[in-house]
This record gives sequence, structure tokens and C-alpha cells, in this order.
Amino acid sequence: MAHGIFIYAKRWENWLQWGIIVTTIVVLITPIQDWQNHVAAIDTLLVWTELMMVVGRFPMFGIYVQMFTQVAVNFFKFIGAYICLIVGFALSFTILHKNYKSFLNPLVGLLKTIVMMSGELEFEDVFWDDDAAL
Repeated sequence: MAHGIFIYAKRWENWLQWGIIVTTIVVLITPIQDWQNHVAAIDTLLVWTELMMVVGRFPMFGIYVQMFTQVAVNFFKFIGAYICLIVGFALSFTILHKNYKSFLNPLVGLLKTIVMMSGELEFEDVFWDDDAAL
């Protein structure tokens, strides 16, 4: 019995399903609040991820889901390896470019740094914005 529970707990798809169940119950049972929009957005993402895993069981689509999963795993390994450097750059950009709206908040600056690191550096939008004070 304990061995079966251990195998059940090792599968991340089971954790995904439990996440869907919990977030759906939280959204449906509690009175309507602003934070429920965030929980509902997370729930929607979890449901579509589960649907992608189910569609991936069909031979016609399996290779594409496997390819997406492998790319996502490699991306998160990369982020995990360089997180200290990314946070350092984000804090440095937040200190240096405090007048730009992209770096007013350190968390938004971290997100912007990750986007810039992935090759989506929008130089014009970041540094030549009309709203930024010089």
C-alpha cells in the first residue's frame, strides 16, 4: 500500500491534477474577491497543461508535446543554473535605471531582465521611452 502511494506521489501529473482540483475548489467555494482572478488564471494554465499532456498520449501529437516538454525542462535548468547572475543583473538594472518604468519595481525588473536575456531586448521600449525621465 505504501509503495503504491509513493509511486503515485512521484508522478508530477498527479500533482498537476491535485493543483487543478484545489485551485478550482478555492475559486468556486470562496466569496468573490479580487485575488480569485489570479487563482483562476493559474487554474486555467494548469488545466491547459493537463490537456496538453492528455493530447500528447495520441501518437500523432506525442512528438510535439515531448519536444515542448524537453525544451521547457532545458529552459528551467538554464534559469536554475544562472538565477544568481540574473537576479544580480536585475538588481543592478533597477539601481542604474530607476527612472525607467521597466525597472521601477525589482520584481518587474527581474522579469524584464529574463526577457532581455532570452533575446527579446526591446532597446527602444526600455531606454527610449517617452515616459521615462532623464
